Amino acid sequence: MEYFLILLIFLVGLGPLLFEIKSNTFELFNIKNSFIIYYILQFGVSGFISISTNNVSQISLDPILYKDYYVKALIAALLGLFFFQLGYFFTRLKYSSQSPQKYNRWSSVNKNVTIALYFLIGLCAFVKFLTSNGGLSAFIEQVETFRAGGISGQGYLILPFTQLLTIASSISLVFLAGLSRSSESNLKKSIFLILLASLPSIILGFRSLLILPFLTYFTIYNFGFKKISIKKFIPICFIVVIVFTFYGIYREIPKGISFDIKQAYSVIESNPELLYSVVSRSKGIEVVATVIKKMEETQLYDYGYKGLIESITILVPHFLWEGKPETGTVRFTTYFFGSDLAFVRGFDQDSWGGVSPTIIGDAFWNFGWFGVCLIPLVLGCIYKIIYAWFIKNKGNQKVLLTYALLYPLFSMIPESLQGYSNSIVINIFLITITLFLLKLKFK
Repeated sequence: MEYFLILLIFLVGLGPLLFEIKSNTFELFNIKNSFIIYYILQFGVSGFISISTNNVSQISLDPILYKDYYVKALIAALLGLFFFQLGYFFTRLKYSSQSPQKYNRWSSVNKNVTIALYFLIGLCAFVKFLTSNGGLSAFIEQVETFRAGGISGQGYLILPFTQLLTIASSISLVFLAGLSRSSESNLKKSIFLILLASLPSIILGFRSLLILPFLTYFTIYNFGFKKISIKKFIPICFIVVIVFTFYGIYREIPKGISFDIKQAYSVIESNPELLYSVVSRSKGIEVVATVIKKMEETQLYDYGYKGLIESITILVPHFLWEGKPETGTVRFTTYFFGSDLAFVRGFDQDSWGGVSPTIIGDAFWNFGWFGVCLIPLVLGCIYKIIYAWFIKNKGNQKVLLTYALLYPLFSMIPESLQGYSNSIVINIFLITITLFLLKLKFK
C-alpha cells in the first residue's frame, strides 16, 4: 500500500510536468514546477527511503510498528499535491503587460550606490558576527557547534551578510540583463560580486545558504539572458549533489584526522544516510506520520491564527517586544518532538528547534485533514497568479528582480510553510526598500 501511494505521488506530481515537456510549454523556473519537484523529494523520495530501508530518525515513529500512520501520512501528502495542482491549473486570470514606459529602468548611479551600500552593510555585519563568535579561526574550529544552534539569536547579523549580499549581486545581474549590449568586463564584475557574496555562506557551511542564492542567479539568467534547458540544468544539479554529498561526508570526519578514501568509506559505513541526505534533507513522511498520531490523540489544533500573527510581526525585533512569542517552527518541534529529543540527547529544555514541519505537517497541525486539502489548494492559486503576472511583465527590471529573489523561497515551502512564509515577508520588506533606493535620484 505504501509503495502504491508513493507511486501515485510521483504520477500526480510528474504527470503534468511530462505533458508540459512534451508540448514544449515546460518552464524550469516556474515556481509551480520547483515546488512540485521539491515536494516529491520531501514526500516521495524521502518516504520511499524511510519505508524501504526502515532507516528513520531516532525521534521518528517506526515504519513497521506504526505502519498505519505512515499510510495516512502518504495519503495526506498525495491529497496535498492533488489539491495544489487543482488550484494551479483551475485558476484562470488574464493580465495585461505594463507599458515599457513604466519600466523605470535603473540608472548606473542608483545601481552602484545601492550595491555598494548593501555590500558595506553585509560585510560589516559579517565581521561583527565573526568578532562576536571569537574570530574567524575560532569559528571555523567550532563550526559544527555553531551549526547545531550556536548562532541562535544572531539573525539580525546573518540577514545582512546573506540576503542583502544576494540582493546586491542580483541587482548587478538584472541591470546587466537590461543592457542592449553587455561587455565582458561588466559580466566579470557581476560574477565577482556573486562569488564575494557567497563567501560568508561558504564559511558558515550551511548548504541551503549557498544553494538558494544561486537559484536566484539562475532565474535571472534564464529570463534575462538565455533560457536554460533541462538538458543543461540536470548536469549542473548532478554536480551540485556530488559536491555537497562529499562535503557532508567531509564534515563528519573528526578534527585532526586527514581526509582520504578510507576515512570517507568509514563515515559512510557508519552513516549511509549521508549518501542521499542532499536530496532527502527533511524527513517529510516521518514528520507527518508523527503529527497525525499526535493530533489524533490530543485534538489540539493550532487553527492558523498564531502563524498569521507571526508572519505579520516577524520584522519586530525581540528587544522591542520582550514577550514576542516563539516562532512556529520552535513551537512545532517542541510540541511534537520535544520529549523524544530530550530522551535522545539526555537533557531537557523548555524549547527545541531543528525539525522542519513540512507543508503537510503545518497544514494538519492547524486544520487537520481539511487543512491538508485547503492550504495546498490556496497555494496553487497563489502560485498561478504570481507566475502569470510575472510572465506578462518579465521585461521589467523590478519585476524580474522581485520574482528571482522570491523564487527560491516559494520553491522551499514544501519543507516549512511557516518558516518560508516568514522569509517571504522579510524579503518583500527588503525588496521594497531596494526598489525605493533604485528609484531615488542621487546626485
